[in-house]
Amino acid sequence: MAVSVIVKVGVKLLSTKKGRRFIVGIICAVFMLLFGITAAVWFIIASYFGLIGNAMSDVLINQSWSDINKYVDSALNDVNNTINGEIKETTYSFMPDFSINLSKAVLQQTLEKNNASTILLYDSSDIEKYDKLADEAVTMLKAVKSQSDLNKIFPDKKYKYTDLENDTAFSLNDKNNFKEETKEMIQTLVRKGLPDYNYIVTEKTIDNKNYKTQVLTVKSGENTDTVKYTVSGAGDIYLPLFIAMYHAKNGVYVKDMLKNSVSDLTSDIAENTESSGIADYNDFIATVRLANIDLFGAAEIGSAVTNAISNGAIGITHKITSYGNNRNLTLTLIMPSQKEWEEMFGVSEKEDIVTDNLKVIETMLEKAGITDLYFPVAATVKSALFTYFEGFFNLPVNSSELENRVILTSLNAEQFFHHNGLYTAYDGGVTLSLKASEIPVRIDILPSADEVIQDAFIYDVYNSEEHNIIKSTPNYTYNCSAVEIAYIIDVDAFKEQYGFEFPTIVMTNGNTFKAGDTITMLVEYSCMERIAISEEDIGHSLRDIFGNSQMIIGYSHSGTHSKEKDEGFDSTGWYHTFGSEKNVYHLGIKAAFVDGEVVRQEYQKPHTYNGLSVKNTGAKVNPLLWFKAFRTAA
Repeated sequence: MAVSVIVKVGVKLLSTKKGRRFIVGIICAVFMLLFGITAAVWFIIASYFGLIGNAMSDVLINQSWSDINKYVDSALNDVNNTINGEIKETTYSFMPDFSINLSKAVLQQTLEKNNASTILLYDSSDIEKYDKLADEAVTMLKAVKSQSDLNKIFPDKKYKYTDLENDTAFSLNDKNNFKEETKEMIQTLVRKGLPDYNYIVTEKTIDNKNYKTQVLTVKSGENTDTVKYTVSGAGDIYLPLFIAMYHAKNGVYVKDMLKNSVSDLTSDIAENTESSGIADYNDFIATVRLANIDLFGAAEIGSAVTNAISNGAIGITHKITSYGNNRNLTLTLIMPSQKEWEEMFGVSEKEDIVTDNLKVIETMLEKAGITDLYFPVAATVKSALFTYFEGFFNLPVNSSELENRVILTSLNAEQFFHHNGLYTAYDGGVTLSLKASEIPVRIDILPSADEVIQDAFIYDVYNSEEHNIIKSTPNYTYNCSAVEIAYIIDVDAFKEQYGFEFPTIVMTNGNTFKAGDTITMLVEYSCMERIAISEEDIGHSLRDIFGNSQMIIGYSHSGTHSKEKDEGFDSTGWYHTFGSEKNVYHLGIKAAFVDGEVVRQEYQKPHTYNGLSVKNTGAKVNPLLWFKAFRTAA
């Protein structure tokens, strides 16, 4: 009954033009619906396999990558153990302060780019030597009576006798006002008697093999110690290249190997997914292939590295020689060049295959999120030795806030606006030149020093806004605010963290001590316009005061001359004299070490400030060595 009704309706519709269009529309709709369901099913299937394929592909590639690293690591185990053991011990036995000396050399070269006459003094011992040598230099120059006499002292004939003769301050022995030419002569003579640190890096290619040499030279008096480290060859192992050569050895293109490993199942899926335009198809196919082939050849590549070591193509040696007062430690890391590796793999005539394979491997690793593509050998030496000590602290201001010159004064050097004289040890610190007024002063500890510094607390505070301006006696803070921080350092933790002993510290009496269980570093920030803490915070830990917030202790000098604060001090010799400079934005930093732990002071009224600007405490050291950014800011 129902069928006959449908037939009658159909006949009726087909009898008219409008009805025929309606029937065709229904048929097309049914066809499209059925096709759409089929396409949707295939889309879901392909998408599912694509998503699963992506995840499986990443897992398989990462697992294969882990395997090859394990094989190569096992092959190089003895070499790396030698680097971190025997080589490192030999180096630090030869030069106990190797990393610190390297840091000094890098620092010296950085600052000398701006001022070739810069002399860096690193501790109280250097200050004493500097003062003594400066006195000797003045005495020597006082005896000069002609250009001929001066040329005997300076054979390069760089200086003119008339400059010395016309320096009235020199003839009157007014050391604070020597002319620049006279001071340069003194500095040149002084430099010869002070320790000198030099670090150079050279690279050259001989017979298509690269050689990189690093040389650290330390001259002290008549003695010269040199550490020379040469890397021959590629240095580190670029694993993707090894994988590419492994397959090229057998004449195999990786891309063809992947294509030829397609199974019947994946071919069927490919036929349907490709017809649907599924983008994830390639990743899914790659996953199936990866599951069935040894893509990275981990074991074979590990064996190739082992054979290279056995044949003497990989290794590290050391030798100590001496003649007279010169001692030399020579370290040589032997690694094959890329050409030599190609010869070992037998692919010297298959460069096209190697290049093609390398591109495929690199792309696959990139898609899997693998970015650490080198296996370290030379990098292991760098980590063990040629990584200079960066210090404990970040710069107290952003490097972008430093003026181009960066350092207005170095340790114990004469200052053109801090009027206190060339030979005054009390002001033995550095002065930063800043671009603006009242920049926030931060006290950020480097992450590497977190485990080394047991505690940090406010040792002393001078709030100039709460004290009368001092004119009758020397005011060593220049009537500005100052804050001193005490950092308690665990020397055992230091060695564990950095891999070498705590640097040798020379006390003010000339005695040398190696730190015991703990040592205290005092750091003073001076010439601040105002402070962000209180004198009542003396003795409190930094964390108790700041918590996890940014540690800002104050704001740098306004840079302007103050008639009230900076005039009327001629008799004391301690005052700012800005001269022709309109604004001198700046911040002072001083540092010293004390054996053991210092006693926490308690705030008392009336408060007397005893920071490093006022009291000669412990062994003064150059802050430049203990703040990271000083080596790169130029």
